[in-house]
Amino acid sequence: MQEHPLDHARRWLQQALDDCAVADELCNEGRYNVACFLAQQSAGKAVKGLLYWRKGDYPRLHAIGTLLEELRAADASLAERLREAAALDAYYLSTRYPDALDGGLPLGSFFEKEARLAIERTRDVLGVVEGALT
Repeated sequence: MQEHPLDHARRWLQQALDDCAVADELCNEGRYNVACFLAQQSAGKAVKGLLYWRKGDYPRLHAIGTLLEELRAADASLAERLREAAALDAYYLSTRYPDALDGGLPLGSFFEKEARLAIERTRDVLGVVEGALT
């Protein structure tokens, strides 16, 4: 039997919530680049869950901005409430690859304030998604 789209979306949200909690733990440990990356991934998973619920599928990509454009076609007001999440896309590559930043490594290029902001934005996304799925 195929899983109901709402149940499937809630599973994506559950994983996103756990990823955000781990991002917070990593931030507390001073692993700011990884915390930023995981915050981006968490928000992306939450939006993918919404897309699955609203459209029955989601694109197999990691750009939150693109995911929000897909969501806009199904629910423009919900996509608008999540628009600031697209800023998290800045952490997809730059936080992981040694050649993504000019002359620097990701492990020394991100700081607590930035990681906390990324996690806060992600929590905002998770709250909106959780409210939409209830």
